[in-house]
Amino acid sequence: MKPVPSVIKKEMTLVNTTNFKQEMIYNGKSGSIARFLYREYSGNMARPAFSQELTYDLSSSKIIGFKEVRLEVINTTNTSIKYKVISGFRAPD
Repeated sequence: MKPVPSVIKKEMTLVNTTNFKQEMIYNGKSGSIARFLYREYSGNMARPAFSQELTYDLSSSKIIGFKEVRLEVINTTNTSIKYKVISGFRAPD
């Protein structure tokens, strides 16, 4: 039996001094639809109410955004993404 290949996930993460963490994780694509997972952590615990699945149609725009994050998508495959950060997460006040 062959082992199932693992999926490589790409992350953009902000961790600040109050131990608050935000992640936007690339989760592959289907056709022109790119999928991401957004998560927030406080301490080392994931807060389930602050997890969200995101989808973007790259045929309508190569610029994607969520909250204050803006990314220009350069290239995607089902397991990887190449992007330019236009703006990233801001630390909470």
